[in-house]
Formats: sequence, C-alpha cells, structure tokens
Amino acid sequence: MYVTKLINEKKYRDFILDRFPKPKGTKDLIPKSNLINNPSLIGNAFEIYFKMILKNNFNSKINFKEEIDSANFNLKWFDKSDSLFSDSKEGRHITINKFQYQTTVKLVKETFEKNEYKIFLTGGINRIEVSVDRWLELFAFQKTSGLPVMNSFSGNKFIIYCKEDISNYLKNSLVQFKIGIKDFTKTNTLTIDLLASMLTLANITNQFFKISPVKNFTFPKSYLNELKVSFCKSSIPLESLNGGKFWFKPDFRWQRILARPDCIVGDTIWELKTSKDYLSTKDYLQGITYLLFGNQKEIIDEFGTLRKLIIYYPFIGKQFEINFSDIKLNKTDQKKFSSMVKKFWVNSKC
Repeated sequence: MYVTKLINEKKYRDFILDRFPKPKGTKDLIPKSNLINNPSLIGNAFEIYFKMILKNNFNSKINFKEEIDSANFNLKWFDKSDSLFSDSKEGRHITINKFQYQTTVKLVKETFEKNEYKIFLTGGINRIEVSVDRWLELFAFQKTSGLPVMNSFSGNKFIIYCKEDISNYLKNSLVQFKIGIKDFTKTNTLTIDLLASMLTLANITNQFFKISPVKNFTFPKSYLNELKVSFCKSSIPLESLNGGKFWFKPDFRWQRILARPDCIVGDTIWELKTSKDYLSTKDYLQGITYLLFGNQKEIIDEFGTLRKLIIYYPFIGKQFEINFSDIKLNKTDQKKFSSMVKKFWVNSKC
C-alpha cells in the first residue's frame, strides 16, 4: 500500500492540516509550457538527471543499477506477455507479436478502404493506424481478428504495433542510456539522445508501465528540445546538497504503508517536483507525511535522525523547507497518528 492513498483519505488530511496548516500564498504557477503534460514521466526523468548531477559533483560511486535492473525486469514481462492494449486520447493502442501483426496487416487491407488506414515504419517500429466510422466493419474486424479494437472508451481509431519492434526499441534505448551516462560523466552535457533514453527509462520503470506499456516510448524532437532547455536551465542547489550520505528512493515502510521520497542527503529528505504549481496541498501533505514517517523508530534505526524536509521545484528554482522540530507530534497525537495509519491499512484490506 502506497502513501499516496493515505494522503487522499479525508480523515488523515484533516488531521495533518488541522495541526500543521499549509502556508498561505503557496500556489505559484510554473510558466505555461507544452511539455508539462505528463508531470509523472518528466518528474521520474528529472530524478534520473538529479542523480546524474550528484554523481558528477559529489560521489562518482553513484550508479543506476536499480533503475536498469527494474527496466530489464519489466521488459522480460513485456516480452512474455500476450496481446496488450491501453486507451488514450488518440484511441486504442494494441500490441501483438510479429506473426499476428503480419496477419493483421493483411486483414486490415481486406476489410477497410485505403483512405481508412495507414501503415508506418518509423524508427524501426511497425504500426497500423485505422480510423473509420463504419461500426459494422469495425465489429466484423474485431470478430475476425480477435483483437479488442472497440469499447466505450476507444472511439473509432485504433493503433496496432508489432511487439518485437517496441521491445527492441526499448532495449536499444537502455543501451543508449548506459553510453550516454559515461559521456555525461566526462562532459557534464545533456544531449537530446541521452534525454530521450532517460525518458524511456523513466517510462519502463514507472509503476504504470504494465498498465500502459505502449504509451510514452517515443517522443517528438520539438518536445525533446523544449524539455532539454527546461532541464538545463533548472536550478539545482548544489551548495545545499554537499556533504552527507546519499540514499535514493529510500524505503520508509511503516505500519505496512510504503513511502518512498526521492532522496535523502545527510539528515534531509529531498522531494523533487516538476508539477504545474508550487506547493499544492497534495505536495504539502506528501512532504509532511514523509517527514513524520521518517522519524518513526523503525526508520530512524535504518537512516538515522532526519531533521529536515525540502520539496524542491527545479523548473522555477523554488523550494519549501520545514524542520521536523516544527511538526513534532506530542504523545497523544503520535498515538492518534499511529492508530490512524494502522486503521487505514486494515480498512483498505477489508
């Protein structure tokens, strides 16, 4: 159970906000940009970039083994899976094996008019796009092909990919990431190719990859160029990060609820945010919860005493900082807090 579900619980939110009211005037919008349309993906990619900066400036022993191992694990699942599908604003995305794909190409040509489908080979990835209004033909195609092309969410457009092509593309991206990291260590320069591979790695290791594996695996050059500018212009406070031991994605598992802040540097929890607004209520609750979890005995035994939390917004160079001494619960509230977290886990399992 992840802490994100806990902070969506009204009783929990009210408990925290009643004792530690959110500061007023803390919703400054990040300047409008076309690239902030997938904050989760960009945030995960920036965490990788942040780690690269720390490696170059403070600790050459920092590595990306955990991320690469996680990506390889998910790619093995992808290779073994049967037909996969997910929905987006474009329509329904379907991934099938090479043999099925070749059969489907033939079936599409036999079923639809030439102006209703397109067949592409882009970046080594074969795909078919079909957009038609004739529901009878769509129904007949679905019945003949056995592919889930229609439902109430996917409209009348579907995109079919060859699974082996996507798998090869993703694996090549991991190779490019390993090469790019070595070059970045020497040059400290973020290239478009390295950024693309970072986004791919962020996507494969995302907890939602198995739900939507064929989303966010290729990126337009205009998108990459804009994102590169934002990354390179981002303000990273190196003076605040100097000294102390680093932990990346530390495991704060308490009362069977899992919290994983982005990083610990010394006695400070760092949480990076590339979202659209500065210190939203969700960000604030998440940060306070990380600090409260981090100062439970089980967590202190592993990571030491954590005295501070910084929620950092690199795209606008702003940060919210709070000391644990300012939110330390008294004995009565600590018991309520512990009981509330425990009950939430028990009730969510019922």
